[in-house]
Amino acid sequence: MIDVGAGDSQAVQEVQELRLALVMNGGVSLAVWMGGVTLELDRVRRADGVYRGLLELTQSEARIDVIAGASAGGINGAVLALATARNSTVEKIRQLWMIDGDIAALMRDPMQRDAPSLLKGDEQLLDKLNNAMRKIAGEGQPAADASDPLHLSITGTIIEGQEKCYPDGFGSLIPDVTHRALFQFRRSEEPLADGAACHNDFGVDAGGDDHAPAMLALAARSSASFPGAFEPSRVPIGRELDELHPNMKSVADFTSDRWVMDGGVLVNTPVQAALDAIKELPAERPVRRVLGYVVPNPKAPPPVAPPDGAPAPGAVSVLVDAVSRLPRVQSVAHELEEIEEGNRRARQRREVRARTLDALHAPELEAMAVQLLPAYVQARRATAAEDIVQIVFKTPGLDLSTEIDQATRLRDRLSTLIGPMGAVGRLREPRQCPRQTMEMGVRAVGERRQRRTRPDPADDTRGRL
Repeated sequence: MIDVGAGDSQAVQEVQELRLALVMNGGVSLAVWMGGVTLELDRVRRADGVYRGLLELTQSEARIDVIAGASAGGINGAVLALATARNSTVEKIRQLWMIDGDIAALMRDPMQRDAPSLLKGDEQLLDKLNNAMRKIAGEGQPAADASDPLHLSITGTIIEGQEKCYPDGFGSLIPDVTHRALFQFRRSEEPLADGAACHNDFGVDAGGDDHAPAMLALAARSSASFPGAFEPSRVPIGRELDELHPNMKSVADFTSDRWVMDGGVLVNTPVQAALDAIKELPAERPVRRVLGYVVPNPKAPPPVAPPDGAPAPGAVSVLVDAVSRLPRVQSVAHELEEIEEGNRRARQRREVRARTLDALHAPELEAMAVQLLPAYVQARRATAAEDIVQIVFKTPGLDLSTEIDQATRLRDRLSTLIGPMGAVGRLREPRQCPRQTMEMGVRAVGERRQRRTRPDPADDTRGRL
């Protein structure tokens, strides 16, 4: 809330935080177009040019906190995430796509014997992408929002696959082999322990080494390794091969060195990765969440049934569809239905909350808060304990055969710390004491009721936009 004025005539203006979660599709030849979209999204984030005026008119502050990309979308997403984390810009992506990404520069010598691919993956794409990342990181400036949460997911496809185990209802492990890979870079808002630095995969490490640009470049190059066009990318785990191939153990979800190819082969539209990240990001003020789907061709052609008597598709056509076309034509209907249902529940909760607050006066509201606070704190502690378990066991490199037993022991241990209010084992102190929190809530309800009686100067602008 921003106060403008004073006394009885005080006007209260609410600035809404606009949080953008971006899903960046694989684009192959349309990667340059996606680079232009990335440039404009970066301008929105920085409130640059015309976007500053739009944000001021709508009383909004824009922030990009979730990015999920595949293939060419992985490259653009990595560049945008690094620019966001380092308070820089994505201007260097112009040179990457227009000059370094020129087909003549990427093409291998046609006379080369036993060429692994048509285009130069590590020799050209990875090298130039690494240079662009380092320039973006080096041009960054300290920012006030340097600790805001940021989550980047980049998909990949493991050629050899890796084994994962899943527990059944009796605690037995069911083994499975998956070829899906995910690189996850995070910047957390708060440290995990007192005195510790916030987790930041985009920053400089404790020893002063800056591996983030190289790690982002390798993850992006791996995701963009289109079969046949680029050779598979070698991703080291637990060791560094060279300056272009750093140790990826902290960001990869596989546990040993692997050859990785295009992430779009199996997951070309990583909507679910973005939704999973959104669930982990809290809000402490009014927020409007927008999920942006960046795709070169959003309108899929309608399916046409084969006419009667039409011959069966030929072997070559079926092979091309199976290897290239069909894996990249993925429906996101399930994710869209999940978003629609989430929006419906949010609107329903908002309406119920508004009706409840309107029916209560300040003394009644405070009395209710006093009664409900202990149960609320207990429920939040239980949720925090389960969150800790989930965070710990997302750590790369865990032995899957012991994960279930370890998770059970940790959950049991945390349950002993969650006692009644005032117990020694409190997980976290509240930022304000209960009395202060209740008083702030009562004032906020009164301010909201006052604002209802005054027209919002931005309403007409929002309608026109």
